[in-house]
Amino acid sequence: YWSAFVPDTPELGSPQSVSLMTLTLKDPSPKTRACALQVLSAILEGSKQFLSVAEDTSDHRRAFTPFSVMIASSIRELHRCLLLALVAESSSQTLTQIIKCLANLVSNSPYNRLKLSLLTKVWNQIKPYIRHKDVNVRVSSFTLLGAIVSTHAPLPEVQLLLQQPCSSGLSSSNSVTPHLSTPDWCKKAPSGPFLEEASISSPKGSSEPCWLIRLCISTVVLPKEDSCSGSDAGSAGGSTYEPSPMRLEALQVLAHLARGYFSMAQVYLMELGEVICKCMGEADPSIQLHGAKLLEELGTGLIQQYKPDSTVPSDQRVPVTLVVMFWTMMLNGPLPRALQNSEHPTLQASACDALSSILPEAFS
Repeated sequence: YWSAFVPDTPELGSPQSVSLMTLTLKDPSPKTRACALQVLSAILEGSKQFLSVAEDTSDHRRAFTPFSVMIASSIRELHRCLLLALVAESSSQTLTQIIKCLANLVSNSPYNRLKLSLLTKVWNQIKPYIRHKDVNVRVSSFTLLGAIVSTHAPLPEVQLLLQQPCSSGLSSSNSVTPHLSTPDWCKKAPSGPFLEEASISSPKGSSEPCWLIRLCISTVVLPKEDSCSGSDAGSAGGSTYEPSPMRLEALQVLAHLARGYFSMAQVYLMELGEVICKCMGEADPSIQLHGAKLLEELGTGLIQQYKPDSTVPSDQRVPVTLVVMFWTMMLNGPLPRALQNSEHPTLQASACDALSSILPEAFS
């Protein structure tokens, strides 16, 4: 029944083409729009196997349209309509649903079998929403970025997007968020005892290897800015950091990056080490857990580099001396405490997993 609910051609005007996207784009009630998006999300959930038949890399010039081409064209149409809906939406709740739906679409689409540029369009349009005034919109934007960097990683298209300078796309003339012109996290190296190299290379701007890692680190460790803390601005009892769900999503994105694009994450190894120490030293067990998970991903990435069958040239690997420094920082930090935290067995297990990912060459 997929084709009854999901459009495969841009025929929004014609009466016979009523689909979930028609409701999302045309219905006057934000509740109905949000409902249509929830249904679409549920249809997309777990549709990876079904969508994996899509194929549109070659041009078809046949009288008969193969099923694989129809599915590809409906994936393309969903991208197009959801991005149109994103720009047109005024209700924050519905906006959150659109972005969640996009994340579901991204997680299940076979980009390695589709023409390029679909992800680039999503990427460029979601950037302004990272700084939206509504916290749920910000959280779901991070979820979507996480979906992009974890889908079929490493994808050459995503690799290029990650290397873009951080300001590109952020100062887009998007009417929703006019206050975007120069994002502070681009310019601001985190305060405190962060690695000297990080603060030296930051002002040059162009030498920043990956703006997304910088954004995630800032979200996790920097005090929140009033401009986008929304309703909780100025509340004396509130935390000085960004809301917990945002920090968790940012840590999740860092873990995806460490898994799929380790060559970019390794540039920030010691800085990420400090982020992990900070997270594992906090009171919130879920922040501690996400810190431990990130540590495990980084450890695994280092091990992969040194495997006999690794394709990474020896001069591009993280030097063993630096790996030793990194793990010494972990073992002198809050990792042993997490191992002994009998109130949170999941955290203990995660700390064990992290320990098991110490590079053998560094371990000795």
